[in-house]
Amino acid sequence: MVNKKVLGEQHADTRLDVENVATDSSDPNVFYKIEQYLSAEELMSFKKALSEQQISTENLLLEQKAVAEQRAETYSIIEELLEDGSDPNALYEIEHHFSAKDFKLLEKAAIVAFKLGYEVHDAEELEIEDGTVLMCCDVYRDSALNAELIDKQVVQLMMLTEKTGINYDGWGTFFEDHNYDDAEEKDVEPKALH
Repeated sequence: MVNKKVLGEQHADTRLDVENVATDSSDPNVFYKIEQYLSAEELMSFKKALSEQQISTENLLLEQKAVAEQRAETYSIIEELLEDGSDPNALYEIEHHFSAKDFKLLEKAAIVAFKLGYEVHDAEELEIEDGTVLMCCDVYRDSALNAELIDKQVVQLMMLTEKTGINYDGWGTFFEDHNYDDAEEKDVEPKALH
């Protein structure tokens, strides 16, 4: 009678061998090497998992590229604002732009963004050049004009839009004039009566 513990250990060792062989993606004969360890059903399951892993890796690389592009865009926006004389010490309303063909998906993403601490503007329809109508909204948060802080928001919201199946269309903000005193614009508050 075969000891089940010994079989379990051998099975675990075999799995480790398979994983080690499989992670060596430089070997074009990877499936031939692991075929001896797996049944036909296990091999098909393994091929499927490896294929999904490949897709995940490709998606990760695309996401990393998109994040890198957004970081470059963040740097460019901040640089342009400062070159134009915008106040580097002001608090900025950072607006992140979302769009989707499906309003329900956009609404779902907006609700999650709200729960993450962002304010949400009302959704609007936008017809793009090819005639497609998209639903769009902005989610925003006040922030210093700091690339690291803004990049964290960007990555967080890119992940959210990826999960909800909508588009992240970048971010923007408004020029802040350091010579402008917004206290002049506010209504005078009535004095409290005691």
